[in-house]
Amino acid sequence: MTWFRATSEEQPRLLVAAPADQTASALLPLLLEGGFRLQRVTDGRSVFEEASKFQPDLILLDERLPDLSATDVSHALATGRTGFTAPVLLVTAQSPTAKERIGPVRAGARDWIGPWIDPDTLRELCQAHVDASREAEHGGAANLVDLTTNLYSWQGLVRRARELGALATRQHQALACLVFALKTRDDSAPRLSDAAVTCAQEAQKIVRLCDAVGRPGNSEFAVVAPATTADGAVGLAVRLAAPLRAIAANQLGRIPDQIQLQAGYEAVANFAYDPVDPATLLLRAGTALRTGAAEPQRLWLRRFADRDKA
Repeated sequence: MTWFRATSEEQPRLLVAAPADQTASALLPLLLEGGFRLQRVTDGRSVFEEASKFQPDLILLDERLPDLSATDVSHALATGRTGFTAPVLLVTAQSPTAKERIGPVRAGARDWIGPWIDPDTLRELCQAHVDASREAEHGGAANLVDLTTNLYSWQGLVRRARELGALATRQHQALACLVFALKTRDDSAPRLSDAAVTCAQEAQKIVRLCDAVGRPGNSEFAVVAPATTADGAVGLAVRLAAPLRAIAANQLGRIPDQIQLQAGYEAVANFAYDPVDPATLLLRAGTALRTGAAEPQRLWLRRFADRDKA
């Protein structure tokens, strides 16, 4: 199953702003192969008019627009000054350094993409942002916490992640996001979703009170952990693994060895110096679950692989 699958079957709409000879234009064939519906403009000013007509789920801005800076366009969209908002990804030929990320992300851009990300991951990231955008649009009135399970919904988890991200920025602290997936060897066990809920509720008892636990998918659950570095995220995942596998095995009538608990994570060491939308951290953790780099001797645990570590 695709993490954060869009609630609508409508073809995802991407608005791309890029001159013909720039990096974003080179990505268009890859996105067309991914099933996206594309609308292209060649300068920054055209983004605002076209966005109101095309109603994109996601906007891609080449970093080298001929008239306006991509940072200024991102800020105008993020603050709603144009009367329309949509998540924005900046496109660059090479992976940016941590220092280069700061200005555009603070201005409202969600993340950076480019040909330095492999095609499958590129399409996955764009789809994840589309899904999150649609969830926010269609589920704005939904409860932030499911009263039956006492777990955050996707909307609630994103809101709490952004609150924790704001605090991390002010206090120069780290922030980590982890996504766990529960599977069986044959992937056919009944009540897998119920078992995932039970595991998430147990995780809520084990993690700190400041950590947020929610459910982004039927057999998945996520943890947003403030003041937690990458090493801390690994430690948390390891601490949760054994008890959660035992709980799932008991509920599903299996032995622990028949249960697979997989996890993906991403972390920022200092949010003041390396800002990113916390929703993007969640999306990266979900992507890492499927395509990330496995931790040595822990093949079930993966970190988002394409993020610049400079």
